[in-house]
Amino acid sequence: MTEYRDLDSGEVHRFCAGDFYVIYPGTKYIQRVKQNSRILFAKLPAGNDKVLEEAGEELLAWAHERLRVERLDLKGADAPAANSLVPATAAAIIDDEGRLLMVQRRDSGKWSMPGGTMEMTDSVASCVRREVLEETSIDVSVEGIIGTYTDPETRIAYSDGEVRREFSILFHCRPVAGKVSLDDESTDARWVALDAVLELPMAESQRKRIGDVLAFVHSRTVTIR
Repeated sequence: MTEYRDLDSGEVHRFCAGDFYVIYPGTKYIQRVKQNSRILFAKLPAGNDKVLEEAGEELLAWAHERLRVERLDLKGADAPAANSLVPATAAAIIDDEGRLLMVQRRDSGKWSMPGGTMEMTDSVASCVRREVLEETSIDVSVEGIIGTYTDPETRIAYSDGEVRREFSILFHCRPVAGKVSLDDESTDARWVALDAVLELPMAESQRKRIGDVLAFVHSRTVTIR
C-alpha cells in the first residue's frame, strides 16, 4: 500500500494491491509506503525527469507517519489465498515475577505478544530485540526459542489487500532495562500472570502460542508447528 499527497491540491490518494495509477508530468507530490510493499514503476518515455524540492516539517511528518490498515486473523479453507510471506519474530517476555508482557494491537483490538517483521539488516535475534524496543521501550535479552509457526492455512488479511501467510519464530525473552512505553501500533500493555493470560481477547493463532509458552515454562518444551 502507498499514499501520494498532491502538493498543489492537498489531496491524498491511497493505492492498494492490484491498483494501477498514472502520475502525470509536472505533478508535485510526496509519497509514503507501507513497510514491505512492492511497487512496479513503468516510466514512459524512459528517463528520469523528477525535480526534487525541499519539504517542510509538516510534510516530512506526514511522510514518516505509519500507514494505518485493519487486520483480520484467518484460518482454513474460507480464508483468501496468501499473496505474501514475510518472516517475523515475537517475544514472550517473562519478568522475575513470572508475568508475561502483552500488548493490545491498534489494528485489531486484540492482545498479543510483542513482535514484528524482519528487515534486511536483521538477524532473528536482533529483529526481536528491535521490535520489542520499538513497541514497548523495553530492552530484552533473548534466552531461547519457544516455537516456530509456519502453518500455510493460518493467514493475516490486511485492508490494503495483502494476505500474509504465517511464518514466525517465538522467543523466550527476559526484560533487562526500560519501562513500558507504547508506540502507535498498540493502545495498551499489561504484565499478566501466566494463569490469567488466556482470559484476554486474542486471535486463535495467538492463543495457541500462549499455550506453547505455558508448556515451555512448565517443561521447557519447544514446539515446531
